[in-house]
Amino acid sequence: MYQERGLAVPAYRAGRARVDGAVAPVGNFRGQPSWSDASGVLMVIEVTSGSEQDAEVDRVEKRDAYAQAAMPVHLLIDRHRGEVVVHWEPQGSRYQHEARAVFGAKLPLPEPFGFDLDTSDLA
Repeated sequence: MYQERGLAVPAYRAGRARVDGAVAPVGNFRGQPSWSDASGVLMVIEVTSGSEQDAEVDRVEKRDAYAQAAMPVHLLIDRHRGEVVVHWEPQGSRYQHEARAVFGAKLPLPEPFGFDLDTSDLA
């Protein structure tokens, strides 16, 4: 997992998004510019920002931009609502599937991960 990675995401603001986390193969970003191509990213991770208004950007605007960029999996840790949400199978500007778990519960992650994410440390 790469933290605070800058990715080229055409549908987000100026075409750039600094993600809280990006899961990609080791060396995926080697030799890439600071705003890297997102094509090798398997999952993008966001944690909601401080204010509720900023959190809504994380919940909707970024989610839809990541879907348009064909990011296979988007994981949102929503500090305001006390839940974790995973979106997968992007099609156009939307993800086709979504699953939620409250902090403390397990959240099944889709392939290529295929395991239950233990969120007990977030509770």
